[in-house]
Amino acid sequence: MRPGYLLPVLDLEAGQSEQTRNELAQFCIDFSDRIYEVMGIRPAIYTNGNYANYLQGASSSLQDALVAGFPALWSARWPNQTDPDSIPVQTAHPKDSYTPIYGPWDDYPNPTHPWSFWQYASTARLSAYNNGNSNIDVDVAQGGIEFLKDHLVPAIWTSDTSGQWTTY
Repeated sequence: MRPGYLLPVLDLEAGQSEQTRNELAQFCIDFSDRIYEVMGIRPAIYTNGNYANYLQGASSSLQDALVAGFPALWSARWPNQTDPDSIPVQTAHPKDSYTPIYGPWDDYPNPTHPWSFWQYASTARLSAYNNGNSNIDVDVAQGGIEFLKDHLVPAIWTSDTSGQWTTY
């Protein structure tokens, strides 16, 4: 977690069968709180609609804390795995192909599409990666370069003369 890197991300793809909705929500909140305690920044959360909806079943106070603890939502929704190049990522949204995708983030006065990042396929091919013979994940940010900069670990000068960067 150094200045200029993407925010840390909780990759939430396990625990649904082992924990209740409230327990899983509290685990996520504890993760975010620990990152904030150490670094002074809030992480993003990467999750799909199944987990987002599972978390939506947590108590309303835990849902509030969850959304506050993860202001950046990275949504995993793959509307066309057979042809990821056909997905109009400049205009489409995860919710276009699956309505209950955002879970608790859908219930707040956020934009209609509260995602910051969207993994729209896991089957893309890139000739520069294993000569195009292997699948890769593909993601898009919901904004341009300035939006992306807002999702980087921040840095400040420690003094006017040192020239050293540090985190908050």
